[in-house]
Amino acid sequence: MTEGRGGGRGEGNMANALRTRRRRAPEAPSAQRPPTSPAGRRNRKKTGKRSNPDYMLASAFVHREVYERVRQALLSGEVKREVLLDLAERGVLHQRGKPLYSDLVELLLREWLERVGWELEEGS
Repeated sequence: MTEGRGGGRGEGNMANALRTRRRRAPEAPSAQRPPTSPAGRRNRKKTGKRSNPDYMLASAFVHREVYERVRQALLSGEVKREVLLDLAERGVLHQRGKPLYSDLVELLLREWLERVGWELEEGS
């Protein structure tokens, strides 16, 4: 067996990493760094469906070709305008000027519920 740089048992990559870290130049003083919140998060109000208690994540398996084609269609100017009008008409929460896949899924599910006679209550 050959011995590593550290010379003793148990010294290996970790010991080398610690030595390298000690040799680095000290960090810039905190006055020069921009202030950050405790967890490194931005100080802004949480918005969107993820933080809205009226929404939940609902996964579904969709054929890959269908998913990719829908995403392409949502980028098309004409389709995008039509979907945005439908979303506004049906009251589906969406980002202004940017229809997302989940917005379209909600729109289609709302239409299906109406078709089978299970309309949503007002304000939903």
